[in-house]
Amino acid sequence: GQRLLLFAVISELPYCLALTGEKIIGFVGMNMLFTLFLCFLIIRVMREMINPLGKSLALAGLILLSMFCDWAILAPMFTILFVNAGRDDRKLKKAFLTGTLVFGVFNFLGEAGNSSMGINILHTILSMAGPAAAGICILRFYNGRRSEKHRNFSKWFFYWFYPMHLLILGLVRVFLF
Repeated sequence: GQRLLLFAVISELPYCLALTGEKIIGFVGMNMLFTLFLCFLIIRVMREMINPLGKSLALAGLILLSMFCDWAILAPMFTILFVNAGRDDRKLKKAFLTGTLVFGVFNFLGEAGNSSMGINILHTILSMAGPAAAGICILRFYNGRRSEKHRNFSKWFFYWFYPMHLLILGLVRVFLF
């Protein structure tokens, strides 16, 4: 959890640099690593808190905090769906289906009024392809164990890739546009 929070902090300036509109840099929200940190806290709350009222309030608070982050509401909701599904294949299929449909609804409503109904429907269907494909791949091919192959590939690559690619995109945006 601490490492995730550290890299969320490290990534914030590159995230804002990459996504600021007209100015060189401005606050555009908290990056996806902050969202993942909130999801980590959601998992801890779901597994460790016993008091139902306290658990509900903590989850509601973490979901509300996600409103300031990339993938607001959706990532915490997906986390809750998958924690509740556990390793039950039937529940996992339902979680992926529910998540894909909710993602589609968010995309449909987010585009409402910005384009024609036909384009909006096409955008919605195409946006749902990613979560649906992820669900199919994970349910069909993932056996719940870490691969022995590629074990030496550094996890640090993934931690550093996020802020570095945002920094590069931000610099390209500032110097080319």
